[in-house]
Amino acid sequence: MTAALRTDLNDFLFTPIANDEHGMHLTMLSALARSGVDPWDEAASLAALSRESATQKLVELLAGVPNGPSPGDQTASLAARLVAQLHASPTPKLTPVAPTTAVPRDHEWPSPPSPTLISRFRWAIYGVGTTILLVLAYRTLVIG
Repeated sequence: MTAALRTDLNDFLFTPIANDEHGMHLTMLSALARSGVDPWDEAASLAALSRESATQKLVELLAGVPNGPSPGDQTASLAARLVAQLHASPTPKLTPVAPTTAVPRDHEWPSPPSPTLISRFRWAIYGVGTTILLVLAYRTLVIG
C-alpha cells in the first residue's frame, strides 16, 4: 500500500459502478479490492497511463471482478467515464478564508502571565498533590 493515501483519487475510488447480487453498491474501491490489487496503487497507476491505455486496462480489470459489472458495451462506457473522472484536473475543495478583521499595526498583544501568577499556580498544584497523598496515606493506615 502507498505510504500516504492520495485523497485526489477518492472521487474515482468511491464511485458506485454496479450493484452486486445482494443489492449492495459496488464501488471502484471494492471492485479493485475484490480483484486482489491495492486500490490506491492501482488507481495511481491508472492515472499515470494515457486515457486510452487506462480505459483498456480498466475494462479488462472490471471483466474479472467477482460479482462485478456484466461485460459488454456498458462496461466500456463505464470505464471511459471512470478514466475521465480519474484524469480530470484536480479542483481545490477548500477555498482560502480571508480574515474577518484586520489587526491594526499599533495593536498591543496581551502580555504573558506574570511570574507571580505562575508561581501561585505551581504552589496550588503542589498543595492539591500533597493533599491527595495525605488522604491516600490516611486511608491506607486506617482502613488497610
